[in-house]
Amino acid sequence: MAPYLERIPRDALQHIAFAGASSSPLESIHHILHLLLTSSTIYRSLSIHACPQLYASIFRAKFDVPSVQNSFDKLTDSALATELVQRCRMLNRACGRDFVVKGLRQDLWTALWMALESNGLNEAQFVASGFSEFIILLLRCILGKSTPAGRHPTGLLDEIASLGILLLSLTLTQRDIINLSAETREELLNLLRPFTSPLSRAPVQNIQSRVVSVGRPTMRYNQQGATDAISYGFVSQSVIIYAERQSLTCPQPSSAAIALTFALRDATSFDIPTHLPSTRAEAIATQRPGPTIEDFYALARLRTPLYADAVSEGSGSVIHDSEFSGILDEMNNFYGSRKYTYVPGTLAGVWEGSYMMYGDLHPKHNDSQNPADFICRKPMQCVLSEHVRLRPPPPTPEGEPLALDPHRCSELEISPADTSITEQHPLLCNADVLEITLTGETLDHHEQAWGAFRFVGRIQQDGTITLKREPKNTGEDGLGAWTFEGHLRFDSVFVGQWKSNVDVDTGGIRGIFSLCKIVD
Repeated sequence: MAPYLERIPRDALQHIAFAGASSSPLESIHHILHLLLTSSTIYRSLSIHACPQLYASIFRAKFDVPSVQNSFDKLTDSALATELVQRCRMLNRACGRDFVVKGLRQDLWTALWMALESNGLNEAQFVASGFSEFIILLLRCILGKSTPAGRHPTGLLDEIASLGILLLSLTLTQRDIINLSAETREELLNLLRPFTSPLSRAPVQNIQSRVVSVGRPTMRYNQQGATDAISYGFVSQSVIIYAERQSLTCPQPSSAAIALTFALRDATSFDIPTHLPSTRAEAIATQRPGPTIEDFYALARLRTPLYADAVSEGSGSVIHDSEFSGILDEMNNFYGSRKYTYVPGTLAGVWEGSYMMYGDLHPKHNDSQNPADFICRKPMQCVLSEHVRLRPPPPTPEGEPLALDPHRCSELEISPADTSITEQHPLLCNADVLEITLTGETLDHHEQAWGAFRFVGRIQQDGTITLKREPKNTGEDGLGAWTFEGHLRFDSVFVGQWKSNVDVDTGGIRGIFSLCKIVD
């Protein structure tokens, strides 16, 4: 006589399995695994191959519904079931602090795609598994003192390091940073610094569809956090996303490293000069130009927004990040014929933040693996307007009225006061955008403390933003012109590198910057 469980109707058994596996979105699916092991009959009835719809339903209960599903031909139940298995394996690795290299690259790509799709539930899965702590330990293992003496990560480990930095920028929160010890924050800053400098060792930039000979990957991680041995093998460069094998490009982690650097520095207090006037009114009364104690307190209150915090507040969006749009674009031409990865109107508004200078102004004499720390953090501000040049619409057949006047629509100015610009101007959402230029300046309260500047710039088709800053007043010409170049992150943070228009060898300076959009 068959056991009692085997006599249960298949649909009822599937309901029991689904209820057990999805009772809590953040718990593992070990309940269904126990059920599968009760008998071979039940295993054949509920296996992922025999019942993919069950695992697809569990996927929908535990993870955010894919927001970029149009980039795939069709997300079948089998595709969701396969992705469920990969995500559970990746989260189990994070929970168990498993640093074995075998399968690590695939797991990190799975995590990156999961972060890109996050609307809150995926982020909760990362938090429940302690994923950001796992990434910190992984970066420490690959980039820190535990790396074998005399060799630095190359090839596969270089890409793993790049993916780790990108994932840390997408999963770390302000609360996580506050909870880190001062020693851990300083260690992270040291690990990230080589990735912020264009002259330091850069990670793998383009992992194309190719096969690289890197030896069979194995990494043993001991309890002290040190790597006992690293060897290399033959590794395919494709990854599996929703059961489809894809050849993807690993984004440059420089913007992520810069954003993390500022976020970590935000948590570190600094000494405020006590000899300055307390307020602007006191400075005016005593005729003392420059910053006040009040201005330095405003600098100390600056916080660099992080993606994980934006997701928890319902405002995260990486669809148009230049770092990640390339990934989405490779997925069956997700963006279609749109010319710009940047959405016009996003930069229009008030941006505030700070910049820092590289401690070694002569990087050619610097150790590229251990560049000097950043110094001289100062506030930065700009109020930007956009000037969009559009392609005139094609002529309409004779006898039909024009829908739009091509002369009126050939150029458009987007001021900081404009809102919902893409809804007002549908042309901005497609390939009719030919060029986007920027103009801007500082506001009065910033000018009184830190100097008056004007800006002019351009947004490239790939989303790269370039701004040239010049002093407004002739008496400040000695500051010279500076060029800022960087990228937007989730439409709210503008980070990148800057340099003076004077060669470093003749007194020029350079560094990094971070600006966030001020919403009234």
